[in-house]
Amino acid sequence: MTRLERLRLQENAREAGAAAVAADLTAMPLTRLASYVLALPLDDRAARRAELTGALRAAGRRVAGAARGSWGRVAAVLDDSHSSIGSGQKRRRPLAVALAAHYLLEALAKEYAPLWTSGRTDELLVYPFGPTPLGERIIDALETRPDRLVIVSDGFDNAPPGLAADVLRIWRTRLDPGHRLAPGQRVLIAHLNPVYDADDFDVRRLSPGVPTAGIRDAEDLPTLVELARFAERQVGLAGLRAHLDDRTARFLGERA
Repeated sequence: MTRLERLRLQENAREAGAAAVAADLTAMPLTRLASYVLALPLDDRAARRAELTGALRAAGRRVAGAARGSWGRVAAVLDDSHSSIGSGQKRRRPLAVALAAHYLLEALAKEYAPLWTSGRTDELLVYPFGPTPLGERIIDALETRPDRLVIVSDGFDNAPPGLAADVLRIWRTRLDPGHRLAPGQRVLIAHLNPVYDADDFDVRRLSPGVPTAGIRDAEDLPTLVELARFAERQVGLAGLRAHLDDRTARFLGERA
């Protein structure tokens, strides 16, 4: 059986009150594990907190690899609004990417400040709910003076509409025009969007001045952020190539 089939069998046995052999959650890919966790009832997540949190953190550290703790101060704005429920075919997929990104960024950062749009602080119990106050959360994130700000959201800023774009525009045009702040004050801002817009054949952007990329799996986050650094002239072509070579070698090693 595949990992997901074993997990479904395990959960069916648990619901029926039968004994089941515990699945090895730590062997699951990070985003797939996050999807599994979000499919569990809140009471089950709370009862299995140590097991689930330990598995998610282990998966995040595994993806981070040698880069663990090397990203300095990181702030994340993570979208758990109602729209993160996803589609009928991909239930809770946007939220799963955000949850997986949380545990990966936690592993990559030396100091980490996660900010969910709902204001929740217990990431294990997140669920899609409420509006999307991205602008307010971006302000909160910038106040932590991060080296990197990563936004994981479908980009539908609606509480109030357009505030996120205004905050990012003012940051780029008035507070950091032309990226002229000193290195210790400069902030890399990257927007990663887990929702594809079929009408535009693209992902929705928050601001023209901020790099935006579509993200299918949180495992792609380090490479997408590195591409954003290249676009923002914070890393040169040699550094980008070195990163891509390392990710390629790790990918091939995992498949060998």
